[in-house]
Amino acid sequence: MKKLWLGLILIPFASFSASIADMQRECEKLFDKFPDMASCVTKKVKADDFIYSSPQARTYVATATNLSAKVRRGEMYDDEAALALQEKYNQLNSEYVNQVQSAQDPVGTYLKKRLDNAGKIVVDVHNK
Repeated sequence: MKKLWLGLILIPFASFSASIADMQRECEKLFDKFPDMASCVTKKVKADDFIYSSPQARTYVATATNLSAKVRRGEMYDDEAALALQEKYNQLNSEYVNQVQSAQDPVGTYLKKRLDNAGKIVVDVHNK
């Protein structure tokens, strides 16, 4: 039963991660220059209200816009910006998975925190 619930919770995540990745792949096929690709993927992500409602998607769009500006100013090359955007996507994706998993099992998360703190020694200097 727990696996069923986990599957139901992760379905929106799967569509989130696949959708942005698909959007980026489509834009990469259409445009060789990073600023053009970033503009394309930004427009696609913003056009999808479900995806853009996620804080991770908004951060992804802001990162793409920022990197695009750096390429236009000559501070970065296209391939460096593409790599940086992919790394940011992976980080945001990982954060989203962790967020979903911790919301999935609040009792397990609470117990894990308690067990992590169980090995710590607390000394009360006021008590004689």
